[in-house]
Amino acid sequence: AVVAIGMYLATARRHDVVKLSEAVAQTLDSVAGVAPHLAAATVTTPEALAARRDLQLRAFELQQAYQAADAGSRRMRAAAEELWPAVAATADFAYRTLAMCWACEQQSADTAGETSWSRTELERFCGVTASLAGAVRTGTQPQDLDPMPVHGFAELALVRDCLHPVND
Repeated sequence: AVVAIGMYLATARRHDVVKLSEAVAQTLDSVAGVAPHLAAATVTTPEALAARRDLQLRAFELQQAYQAADAGSRRMRAAAEELWPAVAATADFAYRTLAMCWACEQQSADTAGETSWSRTELERFCGVTASLAGAVRTGTQPQDLDPMPVHGFAELALVRDCLHPVND
């Protein structure tokens, strides 16, 4: 029984830290999932609404994962504190993306079909977001983020900058 409890404690502690990193990465993935709908200003289609719902749920799960790690052992709290800037920047990025969708939804019918994102910009946005998610998952430095995409530049740059201390 002592060995089983010891194994549980050893694996559970690591699991919560990995769970927090994965929650950050999944939230970034969900932002990228919403981006094509936002770029095309088709944020009210069933697919877009599902992507928006998933993003909102990922943002909630991110907060829950952080709270669980922060309430855990000393090691988990230290890992949560180290990852906090990236958690906060990612959550902010998720909510800003959702706010952009809500603003797009409120636009007049005349402008609802217009897109201000070129295909290249959308691909760059999704590529940078995927790179950041991969960096969080692997604990490595984000690769090839320059030039940053026009849309979401500030948010993506903040997440990238928050990952530098974590991954150095």
